[in-house]
Amino acid sequence: MDKDTLIDNLLANYGKYGVTRAELEPIIDDGIQNYDLSLEVIYSGLRMSLAFAFNEHEYFSLDDVVAITGKNFYSG
Repeated sequence: MDKDTLIDNLLANYGKYGVTRAELEPIIDDGIQNYDLSLEVIYSGLRMSLAFAFNEHEYFSLDDVVAITGKNFYSG
C-alpha cells in the first residue's frame, strides 16, 4: 500500500467525522521520518486511534497485530 492509498482508505471511513488529508499527511510523514515506521504500522495505528476517537470498530488480523507490536504470535 502506498501513502495515497493509505490516506484514501482512512478518509473513506473517517472523512465523515471531518478528518482531512491535510491532517493525516503530517502524521504519516512524522512516523516515517522520525520513527522509521512502515506504512503498514502507521495505517494500523491510525485505524486504531481514529476508531477510538470516533467510537468506531476496527478489526485487526493477526498480521496487523504482529506489525504493530513487533511480537510474533505464530511461534507459540
